[in-house]
Amino acid sequence: MGDTWTLESLIEEANAKFGSCSVSFGNEKTELRNPIRIPEKARERVFEILDEIQADADATKADDSHKSTLDQAAVFAEFLTLVGDAKTPKLLAKIGDDLAVVMALFDKYQKDVGLGEASASSE
Repeated sequence: MGDTWTLESLIEEANAKFGSCSVSFGNEKTELRNPIRIPEKARERVFEILDEIQADADATKADDSHKSTLDQAAVFAEFLTLVGDAKTPKLLAKIGDDLAVVMALFDKYQKDVGLGEASASSE
């Protein structure tokens, strides 16, 4: 007879493999989930955004004169809102227009959940 697993152990395994990360701000905390843990429509948009970011980074790499037409602040904010919980918009409001902080948050999130190499380039 094969092994028997508990739902709790499967959830624990999924959390370890496809976990989220948290960001504290003031007295609050927001959770940024792994895209595999969000609804399908949101997940599809998240991967579209990653493709847009990567295409823009590739174009910049291939041609030094390429000027990005990507509204990075809006794209990163949309991405983080899609993977975030209900408190994520509050975090983004606190960050405001500081693109460097949004990019740093995106990069840390991406590394934490293992999303690969879509670059938050400022080029």
